[in-house]
Amino acid sequence: MRSAYIGEDQREKGRVHHFSDENLEDYKVYFVDGRAFDRVGKVLNTFLNTPSIFVIDSEESFYFIPFPQHNFIQHSSLSRIARAAGQIILVDGRILAIDLTSSHFRHPPAYLNYLKSYFSNRDISVPESAWDPGAVNREMRILNPSCDKLTAR
Repeated sequence: MRSAYIGEDQREKGRVHHFSDENLEDYKVYFVDGRAFDRVGKVLNTFLNTPSIFVIDSEESFYFIPFPQHNFIQHSSLSRIARAAGQIILVDGRILAIDLTSSHFRHPPAYLNYLKSYFSNRDISVPESAWDPGAVNREMRILNPSCDKLTAR
């Protein structure tokens, strides 16, 4: 994590919530047949108005927040050390777009290779278009405002 964000969970103003190990289990992702599920088996989706965020921690566990809350729930809420962190669009548990956008963890573009290997080593299919610069913004633009999740194409 960048040094500017160390201690952010201790601030009186602009405090960012850091989950305990026990609470982290609520955000852990389990991939089954290439689809993302939570711990009770519910398929994961990105919601209406903002990209979801993800973190892969130092033990290679994958965490997902469907709706980050600015200045309260951020990437660092999930882990102080991240192998990768960014934005993700999930529809019906499938990855439509993913990037390394995170102000807390500024991973260089080379980390995309790590991310691609992470999914490949677990037989998780990610479409080539999901890695395109701007893919997250492109997928957000296909939102159907009358629905609470992205509309699958």
